[in-house]
Amino acid sequence: MKTNLSFANPAEVQTECLVVVALDRGDKDKTEVSVETNQSEIKDAVADVIASREVTAKIFEPTLLHHPAKLKAKRLLLLGGGKAKNFSSF
Repeated sequence: MKTNLSFANPAEVQTECLVVVALDRGDKDKTEVSVETNQSEIKDAVADVIASREVTAKIFEPTLLHHPAKLKAKRLLLLGGGKAKNFSSF
């Protein structure tokens, strides 16, 4: 497997799989999933699956989308990061 770190526009990266963190920004009893990007193409690509409540953003929960619209990546992996207030890059 070849891993690259790139600072390019994620929507323009040609790759086998692009990974984005999904966090739960809701209250204790209510889940509100948010993808951690400012790229509108990625938000558009995941809007339906988030609206369907298929993604809960539980810690390490994976959701794989094949051929995401508006992206050059073949797959988009949403990786759950848990509650936003508890999330850390460490």
